[in-house]
Amino acid sequence: MLRSYSYSRRFLLLRRPGLARRSAAATAAAFLLFASHELIASFVPTSTFQQYSQQTRGRHSTRCHALNDKDCTNEERVRVEDSIVEKLQVYHATHHNIPLPAVSHVRLTEQDLNPSGRNILVIGDVHACIEELQVLHDSAMQSNGGRPFRCVILAGDLVNKGPQSAAVLTEVRQQPYWYAVRGNNDDAAIAAILSNNEAKLKKYKWDKAQQVRLTSQDIVWWSELPYTITIPRYIFEMDADKTNSDKLVDTVIVHGGLCPDVLLEKQTIKTMVTTRNLIQIDMSPSFFAKTEGKGADRYKKEKVFIPHDNNRIPRDMSVKDLKDFLVDRRPDMIASEELLQVIYNSSTLIPWAQEWRGPPMVIFGHDARRGLQLHDWAIGLDTGACYGKELTGIILPHRKLVNVPSKQQSPKKSKIQNLS
Repeated sequence: MLRSYSYSRRFLLLRRPGLARRSAAATAAAFLLFASHELIASFVPTSTFQQYSQQTRGRHSTRCHALNDKDCTNEERVRVEDSIVEKLQVYHATHHNIPLPAVSHVRLTEQDLNPSGRNILVIGDVHACIEELQVLHDSAMQSNGGRPFRCVILAGDLVNKGPQSAAVLTEVRQQPYWYAVRGNNDDAAIAAILSNNEAKLKKYKWDKAQQVRLTSQDIVWWSELPYTITIPRYIFEMDADKTNSDKLVDTVIVHGGLCPDVLLEKQTIKTMVTTRNLIQIDMSPSFFAKTEGKGADRYKKEKVFIPHDNNRIPRDMSVKDLKDFLVDRRPDMIASEELLQVIYNSSTLIPWAQEWRGPPMVIFGHDARRGLQLHDWAIGLDTGACYGKELTGIILPHRKLVNVPSKQQSPKKSKIQNLS
C-alpha cells in the first residue's frame, strides 16, 4: 500500500472522469509503463523523451488514461496506482528528480471536448486560490451565454502561495473537460511528496483543517499532467465567425515560456516551466556542435536566444557553471570562454513573449511581475491572484479577457506591486 507522506498528508481528492476510456488490458500496460520510468532521465531535453513517448503513446497517455477504465475494479485500480507511486518514489530517490509524464506535449482532439460546449476557456496561475477560480469560471460562463465551455485549460501552478492547494486540485480533477499543464510549483510539490520532505510539504497549505487526504491516484494523475497542450486550429473553427477563420492558428498552452529558435518538441523542461526572459546574443557557429543538413540552417540566423528565469544576466559563472546552465536551457549549445564573455557583455534581458513570432499562438503564465501581457503571438495570463491582485482567463477563439479580483492577501503583495 501507499507509504505515508508524513503526519496526515495523504489527502483525499476525488477522481474526475478521464478524457477517454481504455480496456482493462491497458491498465496493466500503464503499470508496465511506469515500471520502466526509472529508465528515463528526468530534466532533459524533451526531444530525448519523444523517442520513448512514441513507443508508449498507444498504451498510455494523458488524454487516454488507462486507470479510468470503467471495467477496472476499485481494488485493481488501487493496486496498480500504489505500485505506480512506489515506482515514482524509487525513481525520485535514485535520480533526485521527478519522472517525465508519459506524454509531454498533448494535442487536443474532438474526443477531448464537451460536445454540448462552446468556446474554450484558458485560465492563468491559480496558486491555490479556489474561490477566485470558481468565481472566474462562473463569470466566464455568463460571458459565454450561459453555455459550458468545450474545455477549460489551466496554465499551470495549481498549488502553493495561496490558501487551498488541495481544494484546487480537487476542483480541477472533478470537473469534466478540465485540463492543465504543469508549472514549476506543481513539479516542486510532486517532488516534495515523492521525497516525503516534511519541511517542503508544509508550504503547500494542504487544507489540513478539512482532513483532506492525498491518495496514490491523485499523485499518478498529477504526475501525468503534460508540459504543453496544443489546441489545433480546426477546433477553433467550430466556434469562430467564418469571415475571420483565416486568422485562426494553432494555440499552445505552456506555463513558463518557449525559446523562439527551438522546435516545440526540443524545448527543455526548464524552459517550459520557468522561462520569463531571453539572453540575446549575436550568432556564431562556434557556439554549436557541427551540424549537417537542415540543422545547419541555424547558422544563417543573426541572433541566438538563451532562455532565462531570472531578471538579471548571470555575470559570475565559470565555464563549468555555463555548461550546467546550458544543459537545462540550450543543450544544443557548447559552453566556452568565448560564449561566456558574449553573455557577460549582453546588456539587457528580453521578455521571451516579445520575441515569439509564431505561429503558433502561445498562452502562458508564470510572470506575475509583468502581469497581463498582450503580444502579437503570445498572451501572458499570470496577474498575481495569490498576491492580492486578479485571476485572469481568456475565452478562445474570440480572445475575450475575463478577470476577477483576488480575495486573498499575501505577504508578498507589496513586493509584487512595487515590481509592476
